[in-house]
Amino acid sequence: MADGNRKVKSFSRFTSPRFIFRKRWILIGVIALAVLGIILAFLFLMFNLNKKENVSEVDRPATAIDSSISTKVDEVKSASGSKAALDYIDKELASTTDTKKQSQLYLEKSIVSNSQVIGDDGSASLRYAYKAESLSPDMETAMQIAILEEAGGNITSAIKYFKLYLTRLSSSPDLSDSVSGDYNYYSSHVDDLEASISK
Repeated sequence: MADGNRKVKSFSRFTSPRFIFRKRWILIGVIALAVLGIILAFLFLMFNLNKKENVSEVDRPATAIDSSISTKVDEVKSASGSKAALDYIDKELASTTDTKKQSQLYLEKSIVSNSQVIGDDGSASLRYAYKAESLSPDMETAMQIAILEEAGGNITSAIKYFKLYLTRLSSSPDLSDSVSGDYNYYSSHVDDLEASISK
């Protein structure tokens, strides 16, 4: 009988209003902490995502090509032809003072002009490539000049710009297999061009 009384007393302690009240507050406290933890984790993630987006915009390397320019020029050219693409480029050139963007636009103008010579022998394309190089020299401008000079028969100048392209390529942070392949190919091409001059 004493055992039965002890069990009833211990059970009644867990069902007493005082214990239930304390248990309820503990449960409310645990839920509040869990909700607070979720909110803090969410804010932490949002802050870090926002920080990463800002870094990618601000710390983009100066040599990075804005592919949206090339894409837009290609879209206009496909839809309306080379003349419309050149008009689009001229409009964009008139609206920017950023030399990197101007350089890329002149490079695009050189490519479009060369892809369909409009009323001249291709000298305009070369002029635009040199203008791009003077504004913001990079691998692409050197390569465009080298290709155009070689096509025009100016092998000495082509060699100079192929070598400049190789120098810029070798200092590029992207040393992937495709970059190594390009380096080897154009290095061999320069050797061939130099051999053709010495004959």
